[in-house]
Amino acid sequence: MIVMDEPSAALTPRELKWLFGIICDLKAKVIGVIYISYRLVEIVEIADRTTALRNGRQVADMRVTDISRQGLIELMVGREIEEG
Repeated sequence: MIVMDEPSAALTPRELKWLFGIICDLKAKVIGVIYISYRLVEIVEIADRTTALRNGRQVADMRVTDISRQGLIELMVGREIEEG
């Protein structure tokens, strides 16, 4: 198991692509990766499952394919958000 906490914060797009390749390789080897990020586009791109937290508590755990980015945001803030 590998835990990555905001690993993309200081990466260039090229470095991020390289990191995602490493994560894909780890997943292929059945090595678990916990990827902590506020950048939801990254979560949708690389994760199989996601856990939403609100105020430090778990409010949902599901397959990424079962929720939209908007739905994930709403779980995290605890209310509906109007898209603008």
